Amino acid sequence: MPGSPSYVLPLDAINHAHLSQVGGKAASLGELMAAGFQVPKGFALTEAAFDLFLQTVNERDRVSELLQAVAADKVKVQPIAEELEARLRSATMPPEVAEEVMALYQKMGLDAVAVRSSASCEDGTANAWAGQLETYLHVRADDLLEKVRECWLSAFSRRTLAYAAANGFDGTMIRMAVVVQEMVPSEISGIGFSVHPVTQEPDMCLIEACFGLGEAIVSGEISPDIFVVSKSKGTIIESLRGKQTKALVLAEEAAAPEWHELGEAGSRPKLSDAQALAYADVLQRIEAHYGRPM
Repeated sequence: MPGSPSYVLPLDAINHAHLSQVGGKAASLGELMAAGFQVPKGFALTEAAFDLFLQTVNERDRVSELLQAVAADKVKVQPIAEELEARLRSATMPPEVAEEVMALYQKMGLDAVAVRSSASCEDGTANAWAGQLETYLHVRADDLLEKVRECWLSAFSRRTLAYAAANGFDGTMIRMAVVVQEMVPSEISGIGFSVHPVTQEPDMCLIEACFGLGEAIVSGEISPDIFVVSKSKGTIIESLRGKQTKALVLAEEAAAPEWHELGEAGSRPKLSDAQALAYADVLQRIEAHYGRPM
């Protein structure tokens, strides 16, 4: 009805202006999609859906009180996280949200998806919430709503509350959106920094690449190949071959990603020089679009 909040938005209808509704991760994905970059299709559950979820908890005032006590450093995080867990476990997915989620999932023709937390205070210039909130890979239709709920609950985990308190966030400021995005069974994955994250040289970008899903790099489980590229010269300044012993692989019809031993194949290059340079060009275009290192 007119004036009612949106609970679900397609990524191609989102840009950075929607940050307060869908959080940093979803806003960035939509922004990149609108700018013409290749982004797997999907949608975001807005923070209005999260708020409606919390309204199903009868003792919401107590939840708010506990969060403020953590933020004020009056109590230890662990017992508060445990109490919040017990109170919030009874909260169920609001029917109107569930209906919108499943309708858009089916309309987009999605199968396996990644379900990713997207906090409104995420992907900013001062704080990085990566690793604090939950992500679930290769989620099917019958488990989708529960994994969305698990992402919401991760906003109140011991890890998240401790990070929020250490960085000056009132616990009540943590509001959660969730990205549901087509799961890509990557043969090669990676991470790119448009400015070298260690040396901070503005002309140098850094690329890390691995066989299989990129979660292997994020988790620190493997040693990726590394490329350092000069943006002004368009040349590779340094490359290091990581001997990857195992890969996280999404096999067809598998219930979840699995680790596969690579043997000697793990020492093969993950990217050709031409591919590394092509990706460095993508990084430069993304940096130019945002006007800052990415």
